[in-house]
Amino acid sequence: MLTGCGSKQASAQTETAKATAVAENTIEVPDVVGLTLDKAIDQLQSIGLKAHATDVDEGKTIIIKKNWHVANEDPLAHAKVAEGSTVELGVKHLTDETPTPTPTPTPTQVAEKVVAPVAPPVVKAQPVAPPVVKAPPVAPPVVKAPPAVAPPVYSGIICNDGYAWPNPTRRGACHGHGGIRN
Repeated sequence: MLTGCGSKQASAQTETAKATAVAENTIEVPDVVGLTLDKAIDQLQSIGLKAHATDVDEGKTIIIKKNWHVANEDPLAHAKVAEGSTVELGVKHLTDETPTPTPTPTPTQVAEKVVAPVAPPVVKAQPVAPPVVKAPPVAPPVVKAPPAVAPPVYSGIICNDGYAWPNPTRRGACHGHGGIRN
């Protein structure tokens, strides 16, 4: 490259132009923590950024994006990045969350004096015993045990899943049951 007497000035103008171009192509990263993954990706893509999500707990594969929520982002929200940059999103599956604790209620400014109403007097009732009815004794039912039966001797085909095919000549019968047991 040939330069003349004004090379320092031309170089300074070029550097200023590059810095201005970079400043014009920077985007502020939005805060997407707490959003579902599908909404976070839509928001990032709408302003010219890319997103890459990773399960931060167990490294699970992300299939349905609406079932995940963003737990953290890198770079952080409000950081300036170049247009087309990738924002790394740490996500958690919605079923993996622990329940949110209930916030402690704040005390009221002035507690009003509460006066309990006067209860009516208590009247004791006289106990009454229920009538006694004697039932005739009942003998326990007699249960006969079933007769002992020897297990049948089977001459058919047994499939791998335990299904018994009744015909020994149809060896292709177990094709839907995992094949014939050897």
